[in-house]
Amino acid sequence: MLKLIYTEMGFHLESVPLPLQDWLQHRIRFALQVGQTPWVESSRGSMLLPRAASTDPRLSTLTFDPCDPDTVEISLWGQWLTADPNGDEGVLAVELDPQLEQDLLWIWQQAQAPLFLPLWE
Repeated sequence: MLKLIYTEMGFHLESVPLPLQDWLQHRIRFALQVGQTPWVESSRGSMLLPRAASTDPRLSTLTFDPCDPDTVEISLWGQWLTADPNGDEGVLAVELDPQLEQDLLWIWQQAQAPLFLPLWE
């Protein structure tokens, strides 16, 4: 499972070694224990990747939308979890093929490196 984390500081992507439903149950239980009211709904989120990712055969099942000369955007469906249903901060939990999740995470991590080298070309 992947967590697409949206905060006022930006975006982060993490892998979680749990099935989506198990993780969601844990997060809801935790939120209730600390006095929060969690909001969960099916939703779509997007993330940016380097344009070179759009030609990577490991990501061939994804749809890429061009953003600018250097980046593309992908959209993924999952479960949106937030404390504020009207806000734009929260977590989108997405379950994909495990290998696709790992490839997507690796490519995103490489794009975050200060000296990004497109090693997958």
